Amino acid sequence: MRLTLEQHQVREIAWGSRTKLDLGVLTVDRDELVAELLRDERLTSADLDLASPGEACRMVQLFDVVEPRARLEPAGADFPGILSPVQACGNGRTRVLRGAAVAVLDPTAPSAQLGRGLQAGHVLDMAPEVLLTQPRTGFSRRLPSTDVSLYAGLRHVVVVPRIAAGVSPDGASQALRVASLRAAVYLAAHAGGGPPDDQQVLELGPAPPDLPRVAYVYQLHSHQIPTLPGEPLLYGDNCRRLLPTLLHPNEVLDGAVVRSYYQLNMETYGIQNNAIILDLYRRHGRELNFVGVVVNVANQMAEERERCTTMSANLVRWILKADGAVFSKTIGGAPHVDMALVAERCEELGVKTAMLVSIAGEGQDSALFNSPALDAIVSAATVGTVALEPTERVIAGSPALAEVAQGAMTVGAGRFVGSVDHLGAGRLTSARY
Repeated sequence: MRLTLEQHQVREIAWGSRTKLDLGVLTVDRDELVAELLRDERLTSADLDLASPGEACRMVQLFDVVEPRARLEPAGADFPGILSPVQACGNGRTRVLRGAAVAVLDPTAPSAQLGRGLQAGHVLDMAPEVLLTQPRTGFSRRLPSTDVSLYAGLRHVVVVPRIAAGVSPDGASQALRVASLRAAVYLAAHAGGGPPDDQQVLELGPAPPDLPRVAYVYQLHSHQIPTLPGEPLLYGDNCRRLLPTLLHPNEVLDGAVVRSYYQLNMETYGIQNNAIILDLYRRHGRELNFVGVVVNVANQMAEERERCTTMSANLVRWILKADGAVFSKTIGGAPHVDMALVAERCEELGVKTAMLVSIAGEGQDSALFNSPALDAIVSAATVGTVALEPTERVIAGSPALAEVAQGAMTVGAGRFVGSVDHLGAGRLTSARY
């Protein structure tokens, strides 16, 4: 597979009479974008807004963040299984609008979201600075927002879909998913055909035979929070009965994988720019031979867990013939254990492992496994809180929620969107002494 990402830099976003990108300025036809979204009959309307870095602006109850992308070759093969029929992606050309994002907000009342209230809501503040704190240790430091969140430095088209009466909760979540992807594709597809600012070619070409063969084991989801029947994760499938599967890394980057409806610290934008995959690509042919991706899920039942462990390790060792493997996980304790079990089995088969983990609370997750073989662990910690000052403007699903969120508030760092990324692109880490 050879994927060419044609990258167009967006430096400013504004409303206009036509959607186009000219000299770094993306103008958006508001009415046309709304019409595109309302192709979904589950929506009655859609509110649109813009948010840029450094604004006194706060978004609350974020559903997802997506980078605007559109498949150029083959055309129309966008997010297969969701927006287009199931078909291969990861080969051909894709247009990317760098520096821009679609932020979709959930209009559902916070109390109806899995029983979680406002304090559990996903928040993104575009203010120039935020206060990062660790109450237990007394740590407190004011930092630029762009140093804390991946998304505070992007220019956002904010979408608040309005769900029609009578639509089920499952249908509402699916409508939010479709809206987020449809808006992202619309922006990139209508940006115009001018020459890209840069091109990134992704291809697993030949590597010197003496380089170590390295695989990536990518945990897509944890069934601690089961996926809904129509919830798309992989080529439109909800992965409820997913067995460990081999993917080309380009498939992950080019729309085969999206985040679940409720997933902390793994936005679709981060999946499109999976930092582990991109770093392995950068090293491919020079320091290592990147041989492929094994995707799996964290399971609930012992038999499922053992099946996943056995098959994942066998794919890494015997099919990809890897000398080493890099692992990532989703939020939670069960994913922590599942990842460690696969890594331990790989070590038993002679495959060296390295794991990217998040440590919750006071580090309780570190007690979930204790294997001498697992001695290469990188922390992408969720420890700490982000204190936010009152803001001038709040974008939310309801006026009442906007009013509540306009004042000073404190959110866990893991819920300040973009501050922690399970795929390795986060700006924060931590060490415990």
